[in-house]
Amino acid sequence: MFLATVSHELRTPLYGIIGNLDLLQTKELPKGVDRLVTAMNNSSSLFVENYQRYSRFLED
Repeated sequence: MFLATVSHELRTPLYGIIGNLDLLQTKELPKGVDRLVTAMNNSSSLFVENYQRYSRFLED
């Protein structure tokens, strides 16, 4: 139960961040800002992948 609660508490705000970054990538952004948004989106996605990998490891 603890792991499920922690999982939810981490994923919910992170998916909100990723969703907003996805929206920003559809907008015309100043030079440099677009690269920062892409980098943040990539880092967030990598965090999700790593988190899922570690949570599966902890469940086993």
